[in-house]
Amino acid sequence: MACEDMPSRWDGWDIDAYYRRVCRRLEPTGFNIVESGSLRGCIEVNYVFRESSIRQRICVGAFSRRVDVENEVDWRERLTLLKAVYRLGIFGQNASFEIPYGVINRPTRPSNTWEVAKFEVPALRWSMFGTRTTALPYSMMVGRATRWRRIPLQ
Repeated sequence: MACEDMPSRWDGWDIDAYYRRVCRRLEPTGFNIVESGSLRGCIEVNYVFRESSIRQRICVGAFSRRVDVENEVDWRERLTLLKAVYRLGIFGQNASFEIPYGVINRPTRPSNTWEVAKFEVPALRWSMFGTRTTALPYSMMVGRATRWRRIPLQ
């Protein structure tokens, strides 16, 4: 998803909540099956946005509950924010994120203006969605520091 990024202050790292109003979903321009073995399969999906290109590789293993997603991005845009959006269909009440020196918990459905204002989390390598009573919570891991935002399911 590509969104207009015109912050009112501190260009380069300040993301205003209004950026969600001017977003464009990127449509794939093509895909290839790059691996099709009996134990592992991978597809490669390509996207183009203006002067930029994205190559996304999605791999699944035969005996694994894990999906690996690798993104190779050649981003040449200015004042445009690129977001990876994964709709997981999880209905937990909280999400937990690794932050420097600890963990932060946020509700998945904000109930007041204070929670609405906290629309992003400066997470590091992992996040976990679901509740402690859920038999199988879902987690997402990344290779470097990033920002996370909860997306309400509709």
